[in-house]
Amino acid sequence: MTNAIEIQNLTYRYPHAVRPSLVNLNLTVESGKFIAIMGPTGAGKSTLCLCLNGLIPQLIEGELTGNVALAGKDTQKFRVQTLARRLGLVMQEPETQIFGQTVAEDVAFGPCNFSLPASEVQARVREALASVRLTGYEPRHTEELSGGEKQRLAIAGLLAQYPEILVLDEPAAELDPQGRQVIYETLDALRKERVMTIIVVEPNGEDILERADEVIVLREGEIAWQGEPDRLFRDLSLVKRLGLRPIPLSLVGSHCFKKGWICQEEIPLTLSAAVPLFSQPHMKELMQCNLDDIFYLKSTNATKNQQNSEDVAAIEIRQLFYRYESGQLALQGVDLAARQGEFVAFVGQNGAGKTTLAKHLNGLLKPTSGEVLVHGKSTQDIPTSQLAHRVGYVFQNPDHQIFALTVEKEVEYGLSHLTLTEAEIGERVSEALQLTGLESRRSVHPLTLGKGERQMLALASILALRPKILVIDEPTTGLDDAGVGQVMALIKRLHEEGTTVIMVSHDMELVAQYAERVVVLYEGTVLMDGSSRDVLRERKILAQAAVIPPQRFLLREALFGQTGSIKQTEPVLQTGTIEHTGSIEQTGVRELKEINESRKSSLHRENEPTYLSRLDIRTKMAGFLGIVITSFVFQDPLSMLALFTVVAALATLVKSALVKSWETLKPLLPLFGLIVIMTAFTYPQEQLPEGIYRTVLLGGFMGEGWGATVGGLFMGLTYMLRIAIMVIISVVLMVSTPFDDFLQFLRKLQVPSEVSFMLVTAIRFIPTLDKKRRMIMEAQSARGAEWHARGLLGPIRTFVPLFVPLIINAITMAERLSMAMLNRGYGYNRTPTVLREIEMAPRDYLWTALCISVAAVAIYLHLSR
Repeated sequence: MTNAIEIQNLTYRYPHAVRPSLVNLNLTVESGKFIAIMGPTGAGKSTLCLCLNGLIPQLIEGELTGNVALAGKDTQKFRVQTLARRLGLVMQEPETQIFGQTVAEDVAFGPCNFSLPASEVQARVREALASVRLTGYEPRHTEELSGGEKQRLAIAGLLAQYPEILVLDEPAAELDPQGRQVIYETLDALRKERVMTIIVVEPNGEDILERADEVIVLREGEIAWQGEPDRLFRDLSLVKRLGLRPIPLSLVGSHCFKKGWICQEEIPLTLSAAVPLFSQPHMKELMQCNLDDIFYLKSTNATKNQQNSEDVAAIEIRQLFYRYESGQLALQGVDLAARQGEFVAFVGQNGAGKTTLAKHLNGLLKPTSGEVLVHGKSTQDIPTSQLAHRVGYVFQNPDHQIFALTVEKEVEYGLSHLTLTEAEIGERVSEALQLTGLESRRSVHPLTLGKGERQMLALASILALRPKILVIDEPTTGLDDAGVGQVMALIKRLHEEGTTVIMVSHDMELVAQYAERVVVLYEGTVLMDGSSRDVLRERKILAQAAVIPPQRFLLREALFGQTGSIKQTEPVLQTGTIEHTGSIEQTGVRELKEINESRKSSLHRENEPTYLSRLDIRTKMAGFLGIVITSFVFQDPLSMLALFTVVAALATLVKSALVKSWETLKPLLPLFGLIVIMTAFTYPQEQLPEGIYRTVLLGGFMGEGWGATVGGLFMGLTYMLRIAIMVIISVVLMVSTPFDDFLQFLRKLQVPSEVSFMLVTAIRFIPTLDKKRRMIMEAQSARGAEWHARGLLGPIRTFVPLFVPLIINAITMAERLSMAMLNRGYGYNRTPTVLREIEMAPRDYLWTALCISVAAVAIYLHLSR
């Protein structure tokens, strides 16, 4: 069998790095194999992936020695775009790897870059989408996809390039258990359909145990272990030494091995192996005597701090409904209460409403209807900046919460919004850093810390505020075993000291081990609410919510038949009482086939081309210019208002254009108010018509002939409406026009293809960067920042901390975009395939003539006055 990859003496160090990320690596991968790469944070896993397709050192510079060969060809002798036909790399964060406006456009991007015939490109698109179970999604807008769907789309885009090797860097890191299962089932299907070498960076041993032919463990840039996965995970001491997270069932087997009940080779790693082994009468009897040691679950008994809380409600949620601006109903009639000192976990599949509900607890989101009370006070009546000192919120991604240049200043950020003395701030900073083990890192730049340390820094920044309630979203995502242990030990300590903990998590092992109470969310409703033991017994309801109980619990249930029953009760404050608000008759997780079938028809209806989207881009550009010209011709608010009404009506004809226009205009409202006021006061009276227009509403303050006049007010309204019109018509143009049409239009104007593509891509990713901006603002609000700060310097002081993380995110996104573009073959050929030539239909000529005529008439009427 030939070798797909050969690595010889590979050493690489990033620019300015103290030590190399890879050290003298030697590795051979046979064709057709499934290889799992594992290791603790900072081991060099992602760096190795980037070396495989030449991104290191061709795009990311540094010191590299040694060789990487794909099928015997040295990667340093070929461009990344050429290597992309042989090796496809799915990086972390799929959003920065999607270039098309629709699913079909995105999958076609790679094959088009290789100048393949249009018919072959279309055939590859259909084949790739079928491989990842996205058939029927072709017309769907990529921004509307879920996280799992985006990940599968990223895989499809590479499959359409027909690579022989597929490399995936933690492809399921941020997905729920069902999403993880779909990703790996997709890889299983690929191996059956094609002869393909698959390399996966995966921290979760359960996902690769029965798939991987070989596991390669990296540690500090070197290969620390290499071999079959079952041999690795049966040796618990080795797993711990390598910094990996054990497979849960191996903990049960290792306990039995230490007791001398079984030999090491018998340690089971799957339920199918564990149940028959432990069902033997003598084994079952031995295990029943050691249940608490073997099957650890959080006790349902109230902890000491809860017993002393006298049933005081820390949080009360009453009939909470929340609807996003897009119209999506995210929460529906949620009723919950949490006592002071409780440890509650929110679980459910992606999109169930967990994070949306959590963000209501500190006021980041306000109810559409219903009420959220924190210590008896409604969040509607308290600004988020004030709630931040009562409810600490730690976001999933610590990088969205880093605003300062040193660890010490980072922790000080939230405290700076409190009325504390310098001595008090210093005391709190020292206390938080000691609690999180970061005291020795005070002067270090936060971004130089490892992922686990950055997560601890995010916790320290919140703990310095001394909140009574801690809300933490997916606290262990992306952390290695040591990081998980460190973070969870700190959360456990805080809980034992009386802090109310609300944890959002997909990790049911952690939920079972730490949470006293579990709330299962499903499509914005509370499906189940009770103690962790009781909730985990309700298999049918958990299956409906796509929640998979931990393996140790499933084994215990299989051996000892512990089942539970749901009791319908009113919401209560007592821990351990089940509240079931859903139907137990609804059983099972919806199969993906059923989901796809039900969606296909709705997808076609939702993405049916509108009349405006079917118009040629040149017609729409003529209309765009006509409206812009007319808006500058009109000089009175009534005419401008009429034009604004026409443009708003156009926006209603294009799906989501009106919502996106409002999202764009909303941040500009303060600017609009300033424009109207300033123009009303400063517009020269001598330039206004005689009569009512020169009537002074407020006395002048800038000398004779100046003041707030009726005409000045009208001109201010005119300017405001003009800006709003241009924003809305721009949004309508962008939403209703495929990016490929923009590219062709620019090419027909003789704009170089590189310039046109970069321009269109930059516009395409503005919403993604804006999403990052909103995340950063939320993180700063959660630390007590006020976005409506008082005083002339208030806005400047508030926005300075936003600038640093936003620039860092923009630079990171640009770097990832560059890598993804090369990885998809951009620049392989100067004449990429054009799938559809833009052509003017009779209706386009008619509308173009009409637009030009309207603009001409407006200009004529203005000049003839």
